[in-house]
Amino acid sequence: MKTQENSNLDNIININLDNLKHNLKVIKSKCPNKRIMAIIKANAYGHGSKMIAKELNELGIKNFGVATLSEALEIRKKIFGNILILNPILGEEMKKALKKDVIFTISSKRELVH
Repeated sequence: MKTQENSNLDNIININLDNLKHNLKVIKSKCPNKRIMAIIKANAYGHGSKMIAKELNELGIKNFGVATLSEALEIRKKIFGNILILNPILGEEMKKALKKDVIFTISSKRELVH
């Protein structure tokens, strides 16, 4: 069993990477020939976004969703593939996202003006 420990001062999380691999295999079997996007916002829901993104990327996942530009930039260093920022970003953040080849959403004209 391959496990990875992710900890901070308040808690320790043991992640069974074999289970992650198995779960991805099940998802792929239920959705053959479909692209999968792993949503890893909020530090992969407390499990460690860099580690989870790297592991999923090694398992063939090429699309990732995050909440913020800082999350996108954090995993950009670890993975090859597409990163989509789910929350709106403005102005300078758009420029930074474009420089790092990060995809972002635009939900209004107002966002383009800033």
